[in-house]
Amino acid sequence: RMPHILKFEDGIFEDGAVAMATEFVAPLSAWAAVAQDERNLAWGVYCALQALAFLHGADLCHGNVTPRSLFVTAAGDWKLWGFELCTHLVPKETGNDDPLAFFRAHEHLVDDAYRSPERVSRDWTTMEKAKVGAADLWGFGKVLEVAYKKRPGGLPRELAVWTKRMTAADPARRPTAQQVLRGCPLFRQAFLR
Repeated sequence: RMPHILKFEDGIFEDGAVAMATEFVAPLSAWAAVAQDERNLAWGVYCALQALAFLHGADLCHGNVTPRSLFVTAAGDWKLWGFELCTHLVPKETGNDDPLAFFRAHEHLVDDAYRSPERVSRDWTTMEKAKVGAADLWGFGKVLEVAYKKRPGGLPRELAVWTKRMTAADPARRPTAQQVLRGCPLFRQAFLR
């Protein structure tokens, strides 16, 4: 089972177009445009981090974490979608000659506002040495800034500290999704257990 990944129900290809049906959801941007309760936001962030931790644990990088890649169910679960750039990132030592070739070939598809500094500067050597998912966490940190925009006071202090770490210029200083889940006090609340 893949936690908090948007469920694909059915799809068709007709007249050169693809149509997909998923579970019923709203785009994160539409959901976040309405001021949300702090608990709803915390639950959503928790769900998205679980999805990213799952991917990164399998050495997969989503590659395009933006508000357009997150959707929200009626229950408030954030679901990850948009896996067009998802790729298996493993270090060269494991036999993959060029783990970032896919990113280099498709970099133009990534929204500039959610591209990590090493991707913007096309510093593939730094990205190759970084933890799997470091670029995803940078994009997710930027998503959090957007999601909390309507909340009075913005990001809660506990999450702001982690968001700052997620958006560190040096990918080696960014936490993993699992580290955020374990370390952020926001996720120690009883309603998240």
